[in-house]
Amino acid sequence: MTRLFKFIAVLIGFLMLLSGVGQAQQQPPQQMPMQPQPMIQSPQQMVNPNQQQQQPIQPLPQQTTQEVMQDIHDIKPLEIFGINPKWFMYLIWAVLGLLGILLLWITFRVLMNRKRGGKKFQTVVLKPEAIAFGALDALENAEFSDIRQYYFELSMILRTYIELRFLMNAKEMTTEELIPLIKELPIDKETSAGLKNFLLTSDPVKFAGSTVESQTMKNDLQWVRDFVQKTIPQPDNADNHTDKTDKTHV
Repeated sequence: MTRLFKFIAVLIGFLMLLSGVGQAQQQPPQQMPMQPQPMIQSPQQMVNPNQQQQQPIQPLPQQTTQEVMQDIHDIKPLEIFGINPKWFMYLIWAVLGLLGILLLWITFRVLMNRKRGGKKFQTVVLKPEAIAFGALDALENAEFSDIRQYYFELSMILRTYIELRFLMNAKEMTTEELIPLIKELPIDKETSAGLKNFLLTSDPVKFAGSTVESQTMKNDLQWVRDFVQKTIPQPDNADNHTDKTDKTHV
């Protein structure tokens, strides 16, 4: 945008410069007044100045009217040099038209931006189970040559879900800090025991480099998926209760 304004300003300055040159060329050159030059006298006139006064004055030859009319010529029109003023005015109007179009375009963009800014965009918040299922699908489709990296990713998915679902800082806790809190989670004993077992068996793989079979890796990923599915809050019977109250009032 700034480059366009600079270009238009340079164009206007160039046109003004050309108009000044054209006007300067149209003005006729001023003639300097002729200063009378001293007459050069011959040696005879310098010696006998009295003789010059005694010579008779000869009359000028008279010209006829026709000869006088032949010496008079019509005034020629002024020749225009440089840029024609009409074309210069056309250029000025063209530049003004471009500036007007540019101003309309800027106004249109400003109004459109205001309309877009006035719209309210709804932020979509993903549920913890949706985040966990998406991460598990990506992990299942990925190829890992490093078993440790695989279990680091799987353990982080599980800890992130526990943090979002049960509002506890599971990602920053160690296994020793997290296991005592499992009892406080609203899950059954079987699920609680499976969670404790997964945390204890995955740590040696992550930190000690223990090897596991590929089938064990698939089973662990499936267990995390089942854990997420089991801990999704189920809808209560609030709708049924409202339906019954409505029927009683009728």
